Amino acid sequence: MQTVSPHEAGSRLSVIQRVRALGPGIMMAAAAVGGSHLVASTKAGAIYGWQLAALILLVNLFKYPFFRAGVQYTAGTGETLVEGYARLGRGYLWLFIVLSAVSGVINTAALTLFSASLLSYFVPFDLSLTALSIIIVMTCLVILIAGHYKALDWLSKVIMATLTCATLVAVTVAIGNPVAVEPNFQAPSIWSVTAIGFIVVTMGWMPAPIEISSITSVWLKRKAQSEPINAKAALFDFNVGYIGTAALAIVFLSLGALLLHGSGVELKQSGIGFSHQLVGLYAATIGEWSRYLIAVVAFFCIFGSTITVIDGYARVVSESQRLLRRQPQASPQVTQGWMLITAVLALGIVAFWTGALLTMLDFAMIAAFVTTPFFALLNYILVTKHRLPPEVTMSKSMRALAIVGLMYLFGFLAVFIWWKWLM
Repeated sequence: MQTVSPHEAGSRLSVIQRVRALGPGIMMAAAAVGGSHLVASTKAGAIYGWQLAALILLVNLFKYPFFRAGVQYTAGTGETLVEGYARLGRGYLWLFIVLSAVSGVINTAALTLFSASLLSYFVPFDLSLTALSIIIVMTCLVILIAGHYKALDWLSKVIMATLTCATLVAVTVAIGNPVAVEPNFQAPSIWSVTAIGFIVVTMGWMPAPIEISSITSVWLKRKAQSEPINAKAALFDFNVGYIGTAALAIVFLSLGALLLHGSGVELKQSGIGFSHQLVGLYAATIGEWSRYLIAVVAFFCIFGSTITVIDGYARVVSESQRLLRRQPQASPQVTQGWMLITAVLALGIVAFWTGALLTMLDFAMIAAFVTTPFFALLNYILVTKHRLPPEVTMSKSMRALAIVGLMYLFGFLAVFIWWKWLM
């Protein structure tokens, strides 16, 4: 991995360095703001108003050290987190590759179907969801295979800039036109047993599944193959992306609180149904002109997640395969092969097993949620057991935050097990 001199690494970053460093962190943000933000955060605001705002911020804070670990480890050692897992033991690597392969296919199928349903807003004639899903997947593959990493890097920046601007405009309009609250409306309390399920699932996937940290480290190493990486610049890029996802979570919660909370409208349970409901309700509340504004926000949110998930999971599975075979480096053709496999299997689910998709998602969510504390612990071990350069060494305050974060993750896991199987 290319690096800069120690003097340059320790100097103050210029504006140009900061801008050029943007990439892996922005792509992480694009992958994270899919269902967990558009659906979960907005529903949190719709159901509980502003009650979960502080908890969402705390969750992002507690998980910060473990997502940051991917950048610290790669910037400090030149290796990806996947290589770090392999050094800890092949059993960890096998668990990771199975989890990533399954999650990659199921998440791609869900996001593709989600994107296709929103794309229908902009297609002037009727097409089936399967046909629209094929258009989405083919567009993603053309961008990823023909344009490679640089195309994804550029597209992620465009998507996040568009998404951020459009969402802020939507919230600004909503502030001036809040929903009329029904008389005698009483908001449900987050301190009830019935709220546990929703809170656990929402907080477990906020801002994203923990394997996104390993995907970020793979993207960072890939970026370092084409240009030198300044460790401080890499951390700046990560912070922009991570803080941006936390801010967007609050923005989407605001949309739910301002538009839906107390309105008396029964919320759709599926993510697709809820997104269409949100678009329709916004048009009814603010005006028909806003329908396409919210549709654009929702589409870019989900499409950005779709393309980054296809690329990211394919890269970490390809990297895992390379390590299991003890090969010196991953072949681009193998990575592209995994992209195609992931896309084809995802389209197969959309075309033939759509009815089973919610069950598959539930399985993927449970598997990711249960393994999150353990991979967070592995990330912590990797960045504390290795002697890293000073600019990426975990500070005492960050270690303390990581310990609190681990207590939170294992605590939430215990609550989840109690709620899911023992309650």
